[in-house]
Amino acid sequence: FGNGDLKYFCTMVKGTGRLEIRLDNKTSPPAAALEFDCEEYQGVYQELQSRIEGIHDVYLVMSQEGICLDYWMVK
Repeated sequence: FGNGDLKYFCTMVKGTGRLEIRLDNKTSPPAAALEFDCEEYQGVYQELQSRIEGIHDVYLVMSQEGICLDYWMVK
């Protein structure tokens, strides 16, 4: 995550549910969470909850099966 200048969690997703980005542990509090309900791929973004710096293990946690994820990024 470099010097902490990143502000948004962005994804291209379809389906219904919630996608969370968690750092360092899959049970840690979400750094950001996206809720969506779309039949076709749609770009969705959320502001990060706090400034993130340095190197982290990243976990994407989906609320249910049937969610299709094309890509994700932080910017």
